[in-house]
Amino acid sequence: MKILKTDDRIREIKNSAKLFADMEEEIKNHDAKIRNDIAELNDKSDVLSKKIKSLEAGVMCYPDEAIFVRDKINSFLSEQSKRADAKLLCELLYMTDNSWQDAVESYLNTQRFNIIVEPENYLAAKKVFVSLGDKVKG
Repeated sequence: MKILKTDDRIREIKNSAKLFADMEEEIKNHDAKIRNDIAELNDKSDVLSKKIKSLEAGVMCYPDEAIFVRDKINSFLSEQSKRADAKLLCELLYMTDNSWQDAVESYLNTQRFNIIVEPENYLAAKKVFVSLGDKVKG
């Protein structure tokens, strides 16, 4: 066993203390990241649980962006004292023969989320859509 001088021991202890402090900081950072990841996963789980409950109740889930645009158009129409009639195309379609469901959905793809309004509300709806700019893809 090697015997160290007092100054060497103090330096060794300080180095060890620094290593432990660094390790403690790294552990705290990992802990914070894990806690953040858990919170995000819990939030995602809550969102999915709500979607499942909606689907079980017969309420369809549509992309947030499509709902956002539809609701903005309807709000604008209401403010203009017009009938808020904007609907997603898929809200208007009803398949009487379920064997066609997959074929129609495949054909329409994302177009099934197009927004449909009465002809007299088209310009107002377009104005709202354009005003949303980068908030939506289009």
